[in-house]
Amino acid sequence: MRAGGRDARRCEVRAGPEGRPRHERQEGAAVELAVFEGTHHQVGEQLGARYREDIVGFTERHGVWKRPGSSHQAILRECDRIFDLLSQFGPELCEELDGIAQGADLPLETVLGYNFHNALWYAPLQQCTNLIFRASDRGPLLIKNHDATVAEKSVYRLQHRKYDDGCRILCVSYGGTVWAQGMSSLGLATGGSSVHPKESNQYHVGLPDGLVGRLILERAATTEEAITLFEELPYTGKGCNWAIADSQGEGAILEASKDKQVTLRMNGEHTCCVNYYASGQIEHQAEPKYLESARGRAALLERYLSEDGPYTVERAQRIMSSHDGPISLCRHGAVDSVGCDTVMTHLALTAEGKMLFADQWPCQARWTEYTV
Repeated sequence: MRAGGRDARRCEVRAGPEGRPRHERQEGAAVELAVFEGTHHQVGEQLGARYREDIVGFTERHGVWKRPGSSHQAILRECDRIFDLLSQFGPELCEELDGIAQGADLPLETVLGYNFHNALWYAPLQQCTNLIFRASDRGPLLIKNHDATVAEKSVYRLQHRKYDDGCRILCVSYGGTVWAQGMSSLGLATGGSSVHPKESNQYHVGLPDGLVGRLILERAATTEEAITLFEELPYTGKGCNWAIADSQGEGAILEASKDKQVTLRMNGEHTCCVNYYASGQIEHQAEPKYLESARGRAALLERYLSEDGPYTVERAQRIMSSHDGPISLCRHGAVDSVGCDTVMTHLALTAEGKMLFADQWPCQARWTEYTV
């Protein structure tokens, strides 16, 4: 499979020697940064070779091909349909997926099932918190707590992808997926939160949240460009909120379900999103504990942000490291109301082109800074 040309911004980046990934660990940092360089296909090959065990382990652990009420062949048809649609909107990601399969020495269908799982079956594994400051002591910022069951922490990877045929992306991702949340060299930062809409969108024609978010990160340089792209892309799979921030201090929350896509622009000095549709325009599934946790974290953010004080990087880190019992922003599975842990935190400084990372709980982790 080879995709044709595309309309996208380009950044000049030199490929690594022989297309091999590099791995960097700053002194004192707990989290390893894996660096991948080359074309989208070459980067895909490196991702596949590096993260084959992540792909196989996740696929087996969650029984991607064993969804109740659906056959293996039916799921394969869904994967083919999503891949065909992606070839229209993001052919470079089809190249990358093909490269992952080659690098991992796995059938393409296995890689697609892993990458598209959010559109194939219901898996409420992630419950995340996102916060945007219009301005801070280091310019605009977006900070995200990646929250999940501790069993999934092993597939969260910190990566620097440097594309000859695209921009640079410094991101958090599952190992062996094309999706990414973080910041690009175009100056846009993203985060996301899973949401569970009332209406099922099984078999709806569209792209899963990870692909929509990746295309926004790769192609948009401003919040307005991200909104335009979001409104153009067809969506399917479980619901999602995206937090978007750019280098000029603009930001937005983008809400998506099968039937609706809602944009909430940042009007004040901050905005945020958790695991529910704050617009009130999309109905949720009846999940009392899940929604109690989400709304509780939103209320905590509102309380902390109502306090006097400057908008600084330190304040954002302190907010996301806070503890208030079973419903807290920094989450520890042993006490969390729904058993989630904060497995990683990223903080994007869009005007500086830099990101800070905390591995595991931000209340205890040492923050490490990298340049996009």
